[in-house]
Amino acid sequence: MDDFPAPDLLFFDEKFFMYYEDVDLCWRLNKLRHPVEFTEKAIAYHLVSYSFKTRTRLPLNLRKLVYQNRYFSIIKNEKLPDLIYNLPFLFVYELIQFFYLCVFDFKGLIIYPEVLKNFYHFYKKRKLLATYDA
Repeated sequence: MDDFPAPDLLFFDEKFFMYYEDVDLCWRLNKLRHPVEFTEKAIAYHLVSYSFKTRTRLPLNLRKLVYQNRYFSIIKNEKLPDLIYNLPFLFVYELIQFFYLCVFDFKGLIIYPEVLKNFYHFYKKRKLLATYDA
């Protein structure tokens, strides 16, 4: 990895404070043909859990990170053909999430302006990543 032309692509993205930072890194490494492995021996302890049942108990700023970082990860890493292929599934998921936000977590709707505001930042990172994508 020392001779890799863009070593900053091999580390966690500073824009992902928490939630999806591991997904983003693994997705990127996989795209760059670096092995990503799973080990059953690794143990992680989470101080805060996140699930469908507990999500509204989290402070709004943490829920916002969960929602928006999923978009940032997709904008930055998903290839257009894969995005088009997965569009029916994504559309249904997004519809369900939007309905959930409107009904159960109305304050969570603040993510959409944030995603639009940061779209270009992640799009630039996507372009940089594409120059090294095999």
